[in-house]
Amino acid sequence: MRIVKVESGCPRFELVEVREPTAGDLVAAERICGEQAGSTEIALALISQICTFDGRKLPPEELRGLRLEDFSELASGLGSSLAAAGLLELGLPSSASSGKAASGSGMPSV
Repeated sequence: MRIVKVESGCPRFELVEVREPTAGDLVAAERICGEQAGSTEIALALISQICTFDGRKLPPEELRGLRLEDFSELASGLGSSLAAAGLLELGLPSSASSGKAASGSGMPSV
């Protein structure tokens, strides 16, 4: 079997700035997502509340286009905040669960 990796056209960012999340950010993320939301959706909404991507705030809908590697790196950097919110059970790839930055992701460590 031959496997060929094809670029997905996911957005790439030079700088992602992350501010410390507050309880209010989590409340806002939960409101954005609604009662039936899964932990990944809430994590995306929380990331949209506290991060800027090349100086721009992005809605959770746009963040769904992040490469899984980049999402994992952001979630890993927010590990204690996500754990406090009960969102650590995201089933992320090993780079996030080990706390190591994803190599070659183009995303800075947070």
